Amino acid sequence: MSDHERSKSTAANADERLASALRENLFRRKAQARARAHSANAADMLSHNTVSDDRQSSDTESDMKG
Repeated sequence: MSDHERSKSTAANADERLASALRENLFRRKAQARARAHSANAADMLSHNTVSDDRQSSDTESDMKG
């Protein structure tokens, strides 16, 4: 293999490694975004449930007083 062919092969390998690294990075970033969205949705649902529970308990207390 000549030096020219070897440098082309090395460049192709570098391009393949770069493409692979970019795909892995994109996959990781998407997974992180999904995890953040999931935890934000869970926290949002939890806060709605807490507010709802607080309202129910205050409604019950006012019914007991009246």
